[in-house]
Amino acid sequence: MRIRLCTIGLNMLVAFCLISCAGHKIERQQPSPQIVQIDNSTFSAEVDSFNGFAVVLFYNKEYWQSRDMEQRFEYFAGRYAEYAKFCKFHWDINAEAAPYKLEMLPTMVLYKSGAEIDRMKGIPPDKAERLKFNDDIEMWLLKNVVGLEGDQYTANFKYFFKNSYKLTPSNF
Repeated sequence: MRIRLCTIGLNMLVAFCLISCAGHKIERQQPSPQIVQIDNSTFSAEVDSFNGFAVVLFYNKEYWQSRDMEQRFEYFAGRYAEYAKFCKFHWDINAEAAPYKLEMLPTMVLYKSGAEIDRMKGIPPDKAERLKFNDDIEMWLLKNVVGLEGDQYTANFKYFFKNSYKLTPSNF
């Protein structure tokens, strides 16, 4: 009986510490209930005018790379919805890419209060590299959106993979 009371007391102490510490770790933004589908007409209202972090995926479902990235994006939107607004922009391959500085699809762009902070272009073409890609995306989100600091969250990423469909007229 005495051991059981000690175990219950210890569990309650651990739970109390976790609850009291959790509120002081990271300042969170209002959670986004779902991924917002946007286009040219809604981009300004949903991204430029948003006071906080917005992560936008530019994609086109005709290409396997975009479909693959869309699944990854939806996974991370579920994990980090409380820190950022997640928006998907289905890109018409005949549209003018210059206003969004698109060079290839998929492209994931991070905005803070309407200003671009960073972007990831493409997806690794090699299957083995794609297996590690989720870790890289998560590190990118933890560092840039969640704001975790320390050496374990420091990296210099450059994602520009030579997929078969850069946004140039010669590829369409």
